[in-house]
Amino acid sequence: MVFLQFLMGQADKILIGFYLNAREVGIYAVAMGLVAFVPSVLQAVNQIFTPTIAELHARGDHELLRRIFQTLTKWILGLTIPLITMLLIFAHPLMRIFGRDFEAGWSVLVIGTLGELIDCGVGSVGFLLLMSGNERRLLRIQMVMSAGIVGLNLFLIPRWGIVGAAVASTVTNIITNLWCLKEVHHVLGLFPYTRSYYRLLAPVAGSFAVLWLARSWFSAFQPAVVMGVSVILAYAVFGAIALLFGLDADDRLLAGAVWTRLRGGVSGAR
Repeated sequence: MVFLQFLMGQADKILIGFYLNAREVGIYAVAMGLVAFVPSVLQAVNQIFTPTIAELHARGDHELLRRIFQTLTKWILGLTIPLITMLLIFAHPLMRIFGRDFEAGWSVLVIGTLGELIDCGVGSVGFLLLMSGNERRLLRIQMVMSAGIVGLNLFLIPRWGIVGAAVASTVTNIITNLWCLKEVHHVLGLFPYTRSYYRLLAPVAGSFAVLWLARSWFSAFQPAVVMGVSVILAYAVFGAIALLFGLDADDRLLAGAVWTRLRGGVSGAR
């Protein structure tokens, strides 16, 4: 699985170097490096949620596993959307920070970011398969999609350049995650989406408004400063609105558990 993940993550750069040139490889690598920050919340949750999946599945507590999966997926998506919005709105000035030549990679940044939206939107589906004894299903998905991404890159890079590589990576990412979600629903009976997702609309709208206004009103200022300040404000607005209007009973239970864990960690560090 690790080998297949490596192949899926590096095939695009190798083939860009083969078909194009070092300049294109550099632009693509920087853009996709920024995209790699998008699933940070998902990766953090995976580290914590993985042993819980195995424990709950082993003792047959599927109802609690379902509730945790739904709640975590909702907040993975919610907490990732402000970052995704910032990357989409500031794609041009963000790439320009690295130099004028890198600005050409803004479309790669946008395409890759949209792919990660799906990745975060389905939650920890890969780990659910892996930690519930369904690793063969995950392996089959990865084998098919590894061949798929190589084939797409071979077809698209000579025609569309680095945009073709971004499309190949994003299409593969989307299909892989939706396929894993389908398998999780089929073998475990778990599905992450409920009406409680509507509670994210107000926090997401607030964070989007902050970022859009910052892009419109402060474009003359230093882009790095504007982006840094605006994304902090966007998360602050998201958090404030979510605390006021966006929490249901499961959310409060999860928030309390996280707060207790964090407080215990800080006390232990002292």
